[in-house]
Amino acid sequence: QFDFTISHRPGPLLTDADALSRLMVQNNTEKSEEINEVKLWEGSEQLVFTEGRYQVPPTLVSKVLYLYHDSPESGGHDGFWRTYNKLVKRFTWPHMKKDVSQYVRSCHVCQVHKVKYKQPTDTMILPCHSNVPFEVVHLDFAELNKKREGVRKTQAFLLAIDECTRMVAARAGKEDANSVITLLERDMFRTTRTIVCDNGPAFKSEKLVRWARDHNVSIKFCAPYHPAANGLAERAIRDVKQYIKMYDSFPGGWKCSLEAAVKHHNRSYTSGLGCSPQYASTGETPILQADRELGLLENLKIVEERQQKSQEERYRKRMKKNFDKRHRADMPDIQVTDLVLVRKGIRDSSAKFYGPYSVTKTATQNGILKTVWYTGERGSVECASIGNVFKYYPRRGN
Repeated sequence: QFDFTISHRPGPLLTDADALSRLMVQNNTEKSEEINEVKLWEGSEQLVFTEGRYQVPPTLVSKVLYLYHDSPESGGHDGFWRTYNKLVKRFTWPHMKKDVSQYVRSCHVCQVHKVKYKQPTDTMILPCHSNVPFEVVHLDFAELNKKREGVRKTQAFLLAIDECTRMVAARAGKEDANSVITLLERDMFRTTRTIVCDNGPAFKSEKLVRWARDHNVSIKFCAPYHPAANGLAERAIRDVKQYIKMYDSFPGGWKCSLEAAVKHHNRSYTSGLGCSPQYASTGETPILQADRELGLLENLKIVEERQQKSQEERYRKRMKKNFDKRHRADMPDIQVTDLVLVRKGIRDSSAKFYGPYSVTKTATQNGILKTVWYTGERGSVECASIGNVFKYYPRRGN
């Protein structure tokens, strides 16, 4: 096929060329697109070039997909449209679009690294709130400052909020079971029968569980890393923290500021009630210090009135509407034995996803998937809110 003559030239006369022909740069060789293409087509398979594109036989489809999706030089783990655009300009084969879509969707690297940019899937289910004051209480710990230079010890407090009246109580101290028990033994919580809390060690401690059993109190734990499940406590903590930060030079220090913040919350109008928590709890209209200083009490009569149940329900429905606007409506179809990725951490840029894990059980509310149980790293069964779960698509044949 070729007409040429081979003649020998001794190595000493061809030093540079001889050295180049014998040395191989391992890293560049493995990453070279040209060399990889030679390796890819090595064998008996042949590509047929017709109408400006190469026809890919079924035996080479996976190799082509790997090169133009996974490889660092030509792939870059692009999404479907970028990957499909590269391929459709060069190749053709039956059901090409479907194959590309399935290949990209089932890419492990893409799913693990890109899932944090997906909008969380969730739909608000309006819970049935207690109508009995202090029957159901929500608890949570919060920290103002951690122990560090200039701060002798961590500034932490426990907050409790009544589900019915929104009355708040707080206690500065350590984040342990003793703090929880001490707060709940206040007279205002003598009728409490249920406490709602997260999965912190203080709430799961044997000491608190034993105390709750002895006092006929049930403990309801929220799904891990799902603050919205304990939204009453989370919002109250945000308001209390905001008050303390705005009065950073409060007389008596941060503990006195904490007490003042709680009083301020209990005397302030709450949209969900239509009145202040103090009025909802005791029927007494709050009297403010400024009222006394200005001598307003002699003639002024402040009347408060709690909203009707129908008004409260309309307010809750508006909250649900606003929440659902910010979340995807298309709920994932996750069944038992499916694989999922789970976010373990508060929802922000640093939260990591782990998995894939196998689903063992699911729970729905009003027909909407809300909680997923799965087999964790060490074989233990764990649960997660649907907002922290994304379906994982395994690659066929793997």
